[in-house]
Amino acid sequence: VDQFLFYGGYPGSATLINDSDRFEQYIQSSIIDATINKDILMNTPISKPALLKQTFELGCAYSGNLLSLNKCLVHFKIQVTHLHWQDM
Repeated sequence: VDQFLFYGGYPGSATLINDSDRFEQYIQSSIIDATINKDILMNTPISKPALLKQTFELGCAYSGNLLSLNKCLVHFKIQVTHLHWQDM
């Protein structure tokens, strides 16, 4: 049961449980990349697909935790200048 909860029940990856590198590559290429590329990028106009993928990876890394906008900005190395309400 613990193994099933940790690795999930995806049948294609069941044979790769003992090889963590191949398991991770399989999940990345067969599930994550395929979903982002086929389901999201082909059906929705995204101006920065690389940023979408990075945002997804960051969300996965902080799964179950609070993720602030400041953490995102630091992760993406985005510098934000303070705007005055009059400038908006």
